[in-house]
Amino acid sequence: MQTFGDSPWLVLTLIGVFAACGSPDKSAEPGSRPSNGGGDTSWQVDPPPGPDASSPDGDGPDDAGPSDDGASEEAHSTTFRIVNRTESTMRVQSHDNCDGRGPGWVSFPDFRPARMTEDCTVCRCDTLDSGTPCAACAKACRRPRVKTIEPGEKLEWTWSGHLYRQNRDRGRACYRQQVPSRETYRAEFCWSKQAGPTGQNETLVDLECETTAFGYGDDEVVTQTITSSPDPEPAPQETTFELVNNGNQAIHLNPRSGCRPNDAEWLSVSSAGDGEAYRLASDCTVCTCEDAQNGSCAVCKRRCPPREPTSPELTIQPGETHTWTWSGHIYRNDQVGGRMCHRETVPSTDELEASLCWFEGQKSNPKQNCTSVDFTYGEDATVRHEVEPQARPQETTVRLVNTLDEPIRIERGQAPCNPGPDWFSIRDQQRELKLSTSCRTCSCRTAQNGTCGVCAVRCAPGTPIERIPSGQSVEWTWPGWSYEHASVNNQSCVARRVPRSKTHKVRMCWNDKDGPVGSGHKLGSTTCETVPLEYGGDEIVVHEVTSNGSP
Repeated sequence: MQTFGDSPWLVLTLIGVFAACGSPDKSAEPGSRPSNGGGDTSWQVDPPPGPDASSPDGDGPDDAGPSDDGASEEAHSTTFRIVNRTESTMRVQSHDNCDGRGPGWVSFPDFRPARMTEDCTVCRCDTLDSGTPCAACAKACRRPRVKTIEPGEKLEWTWSGHLYRQNRDRGRACYRQQVPSRETYRAEFCWSKQAGPTGQNETLVDLECETTAFGYGDDEVVTQTITSSPDPEPAPQETTFELVNNGNQAIHLNPRSGCRPNDAEWLSVSSAGDGEAYRLASDCTVCTCEDAQNGSCAVCKRRCPPREPTSPELTIQPGETHTWTWSGHIYRNDQVGGRMCHRETVPSTDELEASLCWFEGQKSNPKQNCTSVDFTYGEDATVRHEVEPQARPQETTVRLVNTLDEPIRIERGQAPCNPGPDWFSIRDQQRELKLSTSCRTCSCRTAQNGTCGVCAVRCAPGTPIERIPSGQSVEWTWPGWSYEHASVNNQSCVARRVPRSKTHKVRMCWNDKDGPVGSGHKLGSTTCETVPLEYGGDEIVVHEVTSNGSP
């Protein structure tokens, strides 16, 4: 805390400053709204010739507050100043004065819940008493934002000396202006060395706060000097990412954008703890904060070119490896001199997660694959992922043999509307597989040409029933594909997949009793038997019907 009341020349200087900046208008008409006080100001200053004298920390009276009759006492203005004497950029939370909260970087615990400035959305009680209509806010209050204080700069805010306490008059909320008693109070200054993860419109993190005592009416200027040097910025740690193609076909990577030539579009890195996604390279359409501070900021004067089709250098042939080295820097949104910029820093945590993505298949209809790899920043110099060969379907023949002396009956699919078999099903450990699709189903392979769901012939209703005479068999060869619901270009379709599981069960069903035979009928009560199937190992699965009814 610094007090300048004992310096005559400074008193004269301050009188001149106040005269130039304005003082409370004592000649204003009754009911007029006084000024909210000064706002945040920032300018370059030279270091003082000697160290700043700081006020000792202290606590004001517990019950300190305004006098009962604020109109009969004179208010004393006080200027609060925060100075950055470090070699690094400091940040403070900044508010508009129109919401009654003051500047944001200094607060006054002894005055709560009273406001330090007026809220333009709420009337003064004396305005209601005078019958003068309340004026609305001249402009909308901006959201809280982060304000930077560069090395050698300062921020100041002049408080008029009035407090505003909430009241009600004629059923309306209003504020009564009051004046505190001449006592010692506390001012709490808060700042931070780093901005939040998503830029200037967020609250700060890792705040540092100092409390300074001041005498109302005695101390005209209260100064908080930031002198502690911030912790040194950790050195960036390089990490090399390798994507190895061990498959049997080429894979493709997303091309890089022309505005971020040093960034890998196929790779993203985030914090493993909170999932914050990191920007790995600066965008040439935005200055780096270092360039903005040096006055050497030059942004792209053209539009960023669109992504080009898959280029040869981003095609990984079987047996090849694609490598990209990350410098270890990340770039967060910040602000210098009122201009948005990207500040170069390093991750705040060591436990990171990398997501690597690639495309395989035809370029006209590629299938995207992604995988996540956890790694430790600074310890894992190389993060490697190997793309395994694409699984190939394995054919399996399912056969049902009738050894009875009488025929049995099964439900057979009706091509092309229902080409798959109805007399058996296959399940893995979790669900039943869809073994075929009809001409009414949109295949993801043809979803882009608009020929989905059109049958060449009209599908007849019902499911045909087939009689299997004694001593004969029926079989169906499963190509090995299963079909799953997917989406291509926002169109629902069915994608063909190779089953992920090896262990399956085949369930075969038939009817060995007389009943209606022919198209358009369903079997009644059926007998079923389950047979194990090892996908890729069993080329044929057989069940012999040896008895009537369920075993």
